[in-house]
Amino acid sequence: QQQQQQLREEALELSDGYSELSSISPSQHPNMVTTPKRSKKDTRGQGLIGASSTEGGKVEQTFEDGKRVVTFANGTTKELSADGHTIVRFFNGDIKQSYPNGQVVYYYSESGTTHTQYPGGMELLEFANGQTEKNYPDGTQEIGFPDSTTKFIYPNHEEETVFPDGTVQRVTSSGDRMIEFPNGQKDIHTADYKKRSYPDGTVKIVYPDGRQETKYANGRVRVKDQDGFVIVDTTINNNNNNNHVEYRI
Repeated sequence: QQQQQQLREEALELSDGYSELSSISPSQHPNMVTTPKRSKKDTRGQGLIGASSTEGGKVEQTFEDGKRVVTFANGTTKELSADGHTIVRFFNGDIKQSYPNGQVVYYYSESGTTHTQYPGGMELLEFANGQTEKNYPDGTQEIGFPDSTTKFIYPNHEEETVFPDGTVQRVTSSGDRMIEFPNGQKDIHTADYKKRSYPDGTVKIVYPDGRQETKYANGRVRVKDQDGFVIVDTTINNNNNNNHVEYRI
């Protein structure tokens, strides 16, 4: 009986040490689960109803609420609640939580990164700098940057980026880029040309050799060579029933 009483006292001391180990500030990460430090007047340890140990240094405690706490020789602890929620606090500061619905949350202490796996197959990475990455079951990846920019990468290798000011950029699998600005302006960048469309209907095209072609809403077309000289200027002649007059220089 004296040996059992000694074992019980050792288990209570380990319980105190466990509470100290688990008292991590919630501000370190919202997904972290904390346990308040035990005060001298705190009698919650009285819920301990059994304890056992092994030669390897592992101690297992059982509490009245059905919770079990296993403390390993290296300082790692595993808490198993009656509802199926499991928390493992590793000796290096990492924390792993497993929920009854299959969700798993792993916090990496060194980098401050949290990795969450959801039952439906989606995975969420939350980095210390505020960046997030969501990986969906269909292969789509969504990246949220600290400046509120959001980037989608699709399984067909196309990309879409939404910037904080409302600008949207789409990149095709072949590398072509299409940019839509909040003011209604649109850009298309390909290997053959760069085209900008303005809200008033004007379209400007720049070719790889430096030539520039501008098409106005009234039908006028103006072309410049690579040196910036106008070589074609087609305008509207209102006196001749809107017939086109072409000037070549």
